[in-house]
Amino acid sequence: MSYHITRDFIRLGNSRSGQKLNGVRFIVSHDTGNPGSTAYQNMNYFNKQQPSASAHTFVDDQYILEIIPLNEKAWHVRYNVSKDNQMFGADANDAAIGVEFCFGGSINFQESYNRYVWYHAYLCQTFNLDPHKHIVAHSLLDPSRRSDPQSALNRNGVSWDQFIKDVSNAMSTNGKSSNSLSSNGWRKTDNQWYYYKNGVKQTGWRLDKGKWYFLDSNGVMQTGWLKDGGKWYYLDSDGAMATGWKKVKSKWYYLDSNGVMQTGWLKDDGKWYYLNPDGDMVTGWKKVGEKWYFLNSSGVMQTGWLKDNGEWYYLNPDGDMATGIIQVSGKYYALKDNGEMLENTSIPVGADGALNI
Repeated sequence: MSYHITRDFIRLGNSRSGQKLNGVRFIVSHDTGNPGSTAYQNMNYFNKQQPSASAHTFVDDQYILEIIPLNEKAWHVRYNVSKDNQMFGADANDAAIGVEFCFGGSINFQESYNRYVWYHAYLCQTFNLDPHKHIVAHSLLDPSRRSDPQSALNRNGVSWDQFIKDVSNAMSTNGKSSNSLSSNGWRKTDNQWYYYKNGVKQTGWRLDKGKWYFLDSNGVMQTGWLKDGGKWYYLDSDGAMATGWKKVKSKWYYLDSNGVMQTGWLKDDGKWYYLNPDGDMVTGWKKVGEKWYFLNSSGVMQTGWLKDNGEWYYLNPDGDMATGIIQVSGKYYALKDNGEMLENTSIPVGADGALNI
């Protein structure tokens, strides 16, 4: 049996910070503690009220509803409890997915439970987790305040041990790995990530949860620099295509909104930068064509007066270095062929380097 996962993310705010999760090391199982509240009712509450609490996913008898992307943090376990660190070496909010069970009222327990079990199995298979080791009850992490999800499971005759057994069974069929859980989506095999659609390994570019990934001819997810169709792209360590400014091995690069590495002149946020043919951002002096320009330590093209190594230069409004006799603010200055302001000349020079003519 396979179920559809609905992704309807709440807006950024107190409940969803957008901060990245430090990998998925374990899963925390919860129940809502609010009998009768559905997955979408919970989603609407967190989206509108924005309390300083949240979970990634809410499961009822109709939906498996992800309201926060699984690569972002959710606030589902208190930071000042220590059990999560003892067990997994990290705070749950930083390294775990929080899954909430919706129950009671008009919610069909068995349908909700089936989806809850399946989704845990799906997460374990997706992130290469062992349900016996990597699924933990909220009640275990915060026993003085919480009794979930056992509070919801036990009232319907399901023990925690039975739940874990059901998740484990959902991951296998007659002792063989089942493809039904990962027929669509990511699967990790031999420390490599692959993407499947209808059980078929995919290749090339793949859009998933708003991010682009690239799978080579063998289906392996790529990271780092990638040349495709004569254009260069950069894929982060999680495989996601980078856009905007990206620092790689101490050098800065710029990837446009399509992920394509840029070269030459670039205008960003009203400022000009220059990128070498290899894409790395230039600082200091740079000759482009027959003209010289100066890019500061942040890569921004300079204009106006510039002092470098004790010498004064003047950079025109277009950024190119001036030479010869120039007029600035009603005064004349003499600049050498290399752009340095001339101070020793037969024409009288003022204290500011201006010619007295």
